[in-house]
Amino acid sequence: MKTILLIISVLLPLGRLSAYTNMGEVASVTTAGTKYKAELLYILDEKKIKAAAFRTIDPKSILQVNVMKPGAGIKKYGPQAKNGVIIVVTKKFAVKAYQQRLSALLDEYKKYLKEHYNDDKLSFVINGVAYRSSSFERTGKLYNMFSDDAVYLNSELSFTTGLDGILSSVIIDSKTN
Repeated sequence: MKTILLIISVLLPLGRLSAYTNMGEVASVTTAGTKYKAELLYILDEKKIKAAAFRTIDPKSILQVNVMKPGAGIKKYGPQAKNGVIIVVTKKFAVKAYQQRLSALLDEYKKYLKEHYNDDKLSFVINGVAYRSSSFERTGKLYNMFSDDAVYLNSELSFTTGLDGILSSVIIDSKTN
């Protein structure tokens, strides 16, 4: 059985995204504009996009990149996924997604968002770990938790209103961590 490693390279100064296998061949697109035999399926923020659009993604906006091996995504994405799937989630999309789900479960959080327009200064305590300000790490953790129905539907949630300089907090115990 041959194992293929796919490496996603995010070249921030050059503004390029590339993917390579451990066999040295390019498996996806680069900004060079060369067409390759194995067309991958590209998903940006849960929507299918063309390879040309993939090349224009601002690497600084990316929260996470996931790669599905050839064939693994066929059930979810159809026959277009036969050669593999690259899934990109932007920070902006992830924040909107977890805020929407959390607002549906916690009225105090929904009210906080309405008053403050974002949760950047809200403290989150996730399974005992405090995240005091908005960060890629916190956003990724919340997005991944609230994208998984089994986790988000079985989590205990509470909201604490801060006083005298103490931050308001959302406390989440996922019970499945």
